[in-house]
Formats: sequence, structure tokens, C-alpha cells
Amino acid sequence: MVFINMCNKVNETGTFRYSNENVNVKWVKNVHEYKVCGRAIVVNIGMTKAPYVKDDEIEILKKYTKSLHRWESAILTDIIIKEAELILVINSPSLNKPDFYNKYTGFAPELQAKDLTRQDLIINESVREEINQGKWLYGGDLYPAVKGMMLWQTKQELIDLIGPFNLDPYYLTGQSDKQEDSRKKPFNIKCYLWFAPQQSHCGIHNNHTYIEIHTQISGVGHLPKFSKQDVTTMYEDYCMASGFTTTKPYCVVTNDETEPSKIHFTYPWHEYYAETDCVWLVAEYHPAQE
Repeated sequence: MVFINMCNKVNETGTFRYSNENVNVKWVKNVHEYKVCGRAIVVNIGMTKAPYVKDDEIEILKKYTKSLHRWESAILTDIIIKEAELILVINSPSLNKPDFYNKYTGFAPELQAKDLTRQDLIINESVREEINQGKWLYGGDLYPAVKGMMLWQTKQELIDLIGPFNLDPYYLTGQSDKQEDSRKKPFNIKCYLWFAPQQSHCGIHNNHTYIEIHTQISGVGHLPKFSKQDVTTMYEDYCMASGFTTTKPYCVVTNDETEPSKIHFTYPWHEYYAETDCVWLVAEYHPAQE
């Protein structure tokens, strides 16, 4: 069972300033019996599992609840998160919903002229409009390495809490199966959105000073790894559809003899590739020493 610190405010909630009626992102801390209304992407960005239940679920299944594990997400509808340390809830009236109601004639489904990306387009078109209005930042102005690439982001925002989170970096990266108090260090968590149009490469890189995870909101994206800074050397590819989160960080904790007091992360060469127009969220875990 997840430990809920009742000395803190239960279901403390904050909404990121880049949210709007098309994509609304909020965090919920010290979660207890939290109702997710409607259809939403729920991301567990805490370190312990987040069990959830549906009120009208089969009774025996309520007893053996399913959980979102650390950095796992799902598109959930009208469910209750029983307990969790920290979650993100991403609401959008345009979240993709499979067409479960198509009719069948004999063995083959009816062929219908249908734009399967229609719902994604509502999100993507609203983001394009905001970009044209100057509400998003051009990636090339922030990172010279991606100058000329079609890539935009919102401003980074900290989860608005007093003080950082004390976390074990070796547990975060999967180098240890459990957290050790002696290894815990303060981390700040920043969240923001990216947008890239279809068939956009977002730059092969490996130089992060933090741990990052990605959650797909709209479109189909990819997070491949490369053995060199060369697209022909790809050896792993995560295909990301709406509601998917990268549950395993790409980096490991490494030592630097010149700066022994700092936490250092080594990443493989990797990039984000937008197969279609894509909106995705990045959650970054920054050592508070930065």
C-alpha cells in the first residue's frame, strides 16, 4: 500500500500555466481517493505505485486493483486513484478514442471514408494557432543545435511545491531495485510541452544533466536510440501513441572525478521523431544543485 502523509494536504493540485481548453495539464500530490472525471491521460510521476479502481467494475476485480507503476501512464475514464505520491492528469476533449462502435457486415467491417486523425487534429491545430500567436518558444532560439528544425516548446514550469523532492538517483535510473535513504538527493521536477510537425527529426543528442521521461499526448512519435550521432546507427525504437509514457529512462548515473559532489548522467545518442504532427509532454528530474 502507498503511504499517504496525512500531515500534508490530501489531493493538493496545481495546473500548469500553458494549459488551455484543448490540453489541460495538472499535477496532484498526496493522492487519496482522487476521482478522474471524464477521459484523461494519467501519468504516475511518483516513486510508488498508484492503484486505481472503477466504481462499476466487476466486484472481484475491485478487490485486486490494478496500478500504474512509476512512470507508467494510461488513458483512463471516470476512475478513482486510490493512493499515489504524485500524478499528472492530462485532460483534452479531443483525446483519441478508438471507434469501438463501427458496424460489421458478415466477416469484414464496413469500409467508411473516415479521417482517423480527426481528433488529434483538434489538438494539433490549436497548438499551431498558439505558435502563430507567439505563445510557444521556438526550439532553435533555446538550443542552437536544433536551429532550423521545426520544433517548439512551452515554457518549463516547476511543480509548485515548497522545496524539492528527495529521491535516489540510482533508483530513478533503474540501477537499483529500491530507494536507499543514504543515496537520496534533492530533485526539482519540471514539466512542459513540445510540438513538432509530421516527419520532423528533433536532433540526435546525448547531453542532458537531468533525467527525462516523455508522455505522448497527440499523434504518433518515436524515441529511437543510436550507437553514434548518425541516423543509420539506430538500434532501439519506442513507438509512442497517445497516452504512452517512456517507463525506463535512457540514462545511467555516472561519476565524474572532477566534480565528485555532483550527480552526472550518461545518455545514449537519442532523438524524438514525429511521424505525424505530435504534441508530447516532458517531465524532467533536475538535481537541485543545478
